Amino acid sequence: PNEEKQQVIDFDTMDDFEFVFDIALAPEFKAEVSSSDKVDYYTIEVTDAMVDNQVKAYTQRNGKYEQVAAYEDNDMLKGLIAELDENGNTKEGGIQVEGAVLMPSYIFANAKVNDVLVFNPNTAYDGHAAEIASLLKIEKEAAAEVKSDFSFQVEEITRFVSGELNQEIFDQVFGEGVVKTEEEFRAKIKESIAEQLVADSDYKFLIDARKMLMEKVGKLEFPDALL
Repeated sequence: PNEEKQQVIDFDTMDDFEFVFDIALAPEFKAEVSSSDKVDYYTIEVTDAMVDNQVKAYTQRNGKYEQVAAYEDNDMLKGLIAELDENGNTKEGGIQVEGAVLMPSYIFANAKVNDVLVFNPNTAYDGHAAEIASLLKIEKEAAAEVKSDFSFQVEEITRFVSGELNQEIFDQVFGEGVVKTEEEFRAKIKESIAEQLVADSDYKFLIDARKMLMEKVGKLEFPDALL
């Protein structure tokens, strides 16, 4: 409705009414294509690394946690954390956390069950109060003031072990008896990934085709003020 040219209307007293509207028309255009127009269609290559990552994902689904004697990267340590005094002894009335869990690749290089390790949470966590508070089970405000060393007695070391690449996994993924060897399994995965990537190839083609057509149309004029 045009608010400037529209006259006042009284529906109670008037018999004839005149309404004024502004109408925006879409500009006409042509986007003609011929056999001389070319748009590339890309087929995405499925690499060995992509297949390896998918195989790893499937084996991890069937993985499990095992108790081990010595630490390796990505293992989890569980044990008793205790605050130490200035002499390196357990502080009387100090902070203690039972069953504390650490993934300590950036704190401890080596550790075995029953080892007693010494670390400083403030240094290990770069002074991040939220992380220190979570580890020591204390308030964030109190964690900011913790500067002392702590001992960590290793009670358990847990490691995640991926499942074996076997017939059980083959059947879980593709159905019973569809594939019987690792070579067939990898080939089937490669085929599945290729099918999934077709949607990406189609989308890339759509973008490029649209760009080509828009270039043929050229600049269009729209009633910007009204819009």
